Amino acid sequence: MNNEEKILTLLEGIQAEVGGLKTELNGVKSELSEIKSELNEVKSDLNEVKSDLNEVKSDLNEVKSDLNEVKSDLNEVKSDLNEVKSDLNEVKSDLNEVKSDLNEVKSDLSKFKKDTERNFIKLDKDILEIREDIEIIKESAEETRAGTNLLIGWADRAEHKIGVPLFEVS
Repeated sequence: MNNEEKILTLLEGIQAEVGGLKTELNGVKSELSEIKSELNEVKSDLNEVKSDLNEVKSDLNEVKSDLNEVKSDLNEVKSDLNEVKSDLNEVKSDLNEVKSDLNEVKSDLSKFKKDTERNFIKLDKDILEIREDIEIIKESAEETRAGTNLLIGWADRAEHKIGVPLFEVS
């Protein structure tokens, strides 16, 4: 075998290797194209994830803002509740004072009632005595009237007998 033949054999071997390399390169290109396609899908998915993440961040910021408002409202409610508790304690204190005053009034009323009952009993007794005295006065008045009528009758008779008026009625 001569040199040319060797070179041709070598060249054929190289061409075969180059053909194999071309095939491999085409396979690599095809794989690279698939990888690029997959990478584009991953990029697209990543962009969607970024967009979703931005939405989540925005929603989270809204939630944080709402939470701060709720905290503020809760603090107002706590403050109002403390005021109500304070007012309630004041009302309880006032109510206890009223109860105490009411108990004093009840005690005074009970005492007044007992005193009034004693006074009524005394008044009943005094009225009974006054009635008895009035009966005595009536009897005395009747006796006095009868005596006066008797004296007037006697004076009339005496006046007629002596002819001088004894008294003048005006």
